[in-house]
Amino acid sequence: MNEIQENKLKLYRLIEQLVRKHEENEAKVKEAADKIHRDFESSKPSIGPANDLLRFFYILDQQYKKDPDDTRKKAREDVLQYIDQFRQVDVEEEEEEAETEAEITNDNDDDAQQPQQSIDVPQQRPTIPLNLTQPSILSASSQSLQQQPSVPVLTPSSSSSSSSNVPTTSSQATNEISTIQTTYLSPVTDPAHITKTILESYEKLLIEVKQYKDQYENTPIERKKQLAAPIRTILNKLREDLLPTLTNDLFSYLRVQQQMINNQSTCILNNTERLLCYSLISTLVLRQLLGGDLNDVKTRVLLPLIGKLSSDPQHKEFKIIFLDCLHKKCPYTVPLYPQRKPNMSDSEYKKSMGYEEKKEGNISRLETEDEFLNRMSGFIRLFWKLPVNRIPPFHNDLSFGWQWCAAVLNLPPRPNLTTLLLRVFLDEAGAMMMEAYPKLQEFPKILRTIQAKLPEIGKDTSPSELTRLKTALQNLQKINQ
Repeated sequence: MNEIQENKLKLYRLIEQLVRKHEENEAKVKEAADKIHRDFESSKPSIGPANDLLRFFYILDQQYKKDPDDTRKKAREDVLQYIDQFRQVDVEEEEEEAETEAEITNDNDDDAQQPQQSIDVPQQRPTIPLNLTQPSILSASSQSLQQQPSVPVLTPSSSSSSSSNVPTTSSQATNEISTIQTTYLSPVTDPAHITKTILESYEKLLIEVKQYKDQYENTPIERKKQLAAPIRTILNKLREDLLPTLTNDLFSYLRVQQQMINNQSTCILNNTERLLCYSLISTLVLRQLLGGDLNDVKTRVLLPLIGKLSSDPQHKEFKIIFLDCLHKKCPYTVPLYPQRKPNMSDSEYKKSMGYEEKKEGNISRLETEDEFLNRMSGFIRLFWKLPVNRIPPFHNDLSFGWQWCAAVLNLPPRPNLTTLLLRVFLDEAGAMMMEAYPKLQEFPKILRTIQAKLPEIGKDTSPSELTRLKTALQNLQKINQ
């Protein structure tokens, strides 16, 4: 019994010692903390309000983690709304807005000046062949392109109901082009810069687009800014994970539902403003490619948005307006080559080709040829992803592919540009064309024609561009084997 009591006393003493040591340690820690605080107060380092701000954010973060989901969501919305209310417009956003306004103004100015710039041609009635035959490719030993086309522009489709898969126009546009006309809206008509078949189909597109532009070109600039603000806000947030939500927001806006931007309500009032919004969307979407070629991330974001808008019957005008905007950004998608006018300087001619100015501080310069070709590659690649994914107006068949490739081969080759056009076409649409037209080895004849004309096409072309075209040809030839 005494032994039990002694063991208990020993345990009690041990516990008291442990408690005493813990209290002593706590006292030492507190004393050290007080010393740090006194040293801090005495030295008063000049760190401004940063420490208080960090402490404030830390407290907010801890509270945010404890709050339920509904409270956190409401707090997030309130903070974003508060920030937007007092947010200053970013310099880049101002520049982007100015560029958008400039592009719209330039488009309107071009339309206004078009009658004076149009080229007189003999009066004729443009016709599009209805009964199309299978393409026949001339051999490499046949006559040159200038004497006789080595690739006919007729498509392999034999159906009279779908003569060519070019953008179709409204009945009013069809009636207008069927009348005798003496001027073209196309910036070039010279056969050395655009083939006759492509000119006729491109003219139909331009006539329909002009009908739309005539409706919204006189919209005041301030109203254009108001309509552009919600579109810019949605597209600036466009990411793969947010694509469904932002696409729904964009469609809601186009369905005349109000959008709140900086505590201001904006709503499309009529069909004219809706057409203007299609133009704004096209401009802002294509601006995503200003940084260079089209990569996989941009493809997964931009292509579904373009496809959904182009396929929606309620927005049937979008596909034509978007295609026109793409052609203006990159005329080689038509395909056509800009024509150098008399007394045009090198800088002016390059700008007409699609070169853009780049700002480096306060200094402006034209982009280099490599930068230009890389950016054009992005536009051409996006263009050919439309027929490959059967996005309107290229959703019926692939006949437009035959016309487009034939036109490129029948135009006098341009250094680097012709190889770029053919390479991107083969990269994006080659396998699809090979699969769609294997009968009698129709598409392989196109490949052999390109192969035979490589010396002419590759003249004055960089070795790297020519090598990449040869690689694209070899890859498709392997598929054919």
